[in-house]
Amino acid sequence: MPDFSTLVRQAWLSIASPRDVARWVMGFDMHRRARWELLLLTVILLVVVEVIQFQLMTDRIAAVFGEALAEAVGQMTRPFMAAITIGSLAVMSVFATFWIGRAMGGQGDLGDAVVLCAWFLFCLFLLECVKLVMSVALPPFGALLGIVGFGLFWWLMSNFVAELHGFSSLGMVFLMVLASAAAVLVGLIIFMSIIAALLGFEPPNVTPDV
Repeated sequence: MPDFSTLVRQAWLSIASPRDVARWVMGFDMHRRARWELLLLTVILLVVVEVIQFQLMTDRIAAVFGEALAEAVGQMTRPFMAAITIGSLAVMSVFATFWIGRAMGGQGDLGDAVVLCAWFLFCLFLLECVKLVMSVALPPFGALLGIVGFGLFWWLMSNFVAELHGFSSLGMVFLMVLASAAAVLVGLIIFMSIIAALLGFEPPNVTPDV
């Protein structure tokens, strides 16, 4: 594996040349198990920064959206629940992009899908770290970075999937990514509903003002 400074530099290059960086990532000399372990590591990193970010912004969320939503988000961002949520999203995304891409004639490998998903989460981790600092130091810029990050999400995902499966049409891949995202979202809602029921989580009580 490259050193951390190289990883950060390549993450920055992912914005301008995502397909080139995707080829670089897929070229890592790692066996299948190590790629899944790398995915787990990036999930843990993202969970840590997300939990910290929510803890610092709880009062702001409550002031803008209300105590009920803040409590609901608080339940989902507890370390255990956040790990289950992000981990489930990561695994479902790997298989959704792999299977849907193959169904559309793609030639991607499952191991490459895993390592690309890990790289995508690492890029999100770096972005969330910058967003966290900006949200504390300059809140308006932190919010703006969140909007930019939303666009980067689709840009990186579409290019990574295109390179994974050897597709040339980015528009077609974007539609495929949307379909994958919808499938993952439905699966996540069902899965998290089951987990919440098993763990005894209940939605917060909301008493309307009279």
